[in-house]
Amino acid sequence: DSEEMAKRVMNSDLKWTVPRGPRITDGARTGEWRVGYVGVNSGMQISYADIAAFLVQEAEKDQHIHDAPVVSY
Repeated sequence: DSEEMAKRVMNSDLKWTVPRGPRITDGARTGEWRVGYVGVNSGMQISYADIAAFLVQEAEKDQHIHDAPVVSY
């Protein structure tokens, strides 16, 4: 389902960002993460709290428009 959703978003006229989290955990918000791509500056996990914080930051700053980065530790 998520692949179909991403495909529809990416093919739209919207200003979009599709963050990808490798393994999303219940950990605490750290406020620190890295943004990369599969195999390039990407880690193995991120917490729900930190990926949510990334989404808020992205909505405010538009740093990854029309991109699908991996957000991880």
